[in-house]
Amino acid sequence: MASTSSLSAAHEFPPVAPASIKFDFIASGEKRRVPRSTLGSYAELRALLAEYGADEPCVVSYLDEDGDAVLVTSDLELEEAFAVAKSMNAKVFKFTVHPSKAAFLESVSNKLAGESPITSNGGAIRDVPSDKAPKEAVHPGVVCDKSGMAPIVGPRYHVPGNNYDLCQAEFDKLPEAERNLFVRIDKPEARPIHCAALGTKPPQCPIFEARRLAKEVLGSAQLPIEMSLDDMLLQAMISASMFNNQGTAHSHHGTGE
Repeated sequence: MASTSSLSAAHEFPPVAPASIKFDFIASGEKRRVPRSTLGSYAELRALLAEYGADEPCVVSYLDEDGDAVLVTSDLELEEAFAVAKSMNAKVFKFTVHPSKAAFLESVSNKLAGESPITSNGGAIRDVPSDKAPKEAVHPGVVCDKSGMAPIVGPRYHVPGNNYDLCQAEFDKLPEAERNLFVRIDKPEARPIHCAALGTKPPQCPIFEARRLAKEVLGSAQLPIEMSLDDMLLQAMISASMFNNQGTAHSHHGTGE
């Protein structure tokens, strides 16, 4: 059986620059999204904010890999923000636009007090948990292929044998038949659990049906969790053949043949 550590390591991606920038305007509640290529300098950032009606004294911040709110006030700091986004594999990087520096400092103070008024984490597109909230598992180097959450926080849903992962929110949007193709990994060190075993187990699900047929003969023996679908179906065919042969042998024995 493949170890969970090797499973996680196999799905670590090389850093990529974000494709999009999302702005969260605290004062108005507005959200705007632009291509990363539109922001080449701090002056272009300020011009874009002015176009959106958020000129001086507004300030821009993001959350780095440590969860700290960091201000952007120069070309050098903007360049560093994009470097952080790349290191976090964020497909979409979020800037929070505060009405003023005083409002920014107040939000940081509230966050330290456990109120967490900042609703999204600059690079990973997820809520920042307060100190009072339960800690969720973090899957380093694993990106949600739908939302861009990087790294995935909370349960990770993975398609065995494929470079494809989803966070909880995106997995919940799938129809049940598709959910059964995934395994759930609660923590990086946790053993993957087939989603077909967590809810309804429709007979048309090939992964579940293959494992069910195999286990009819193998009994309590454990099948490798990362067994490919082809190997699983082959095992099911072998198991079904053995099961049928046993039935035939018992039939002949019962008739005295």
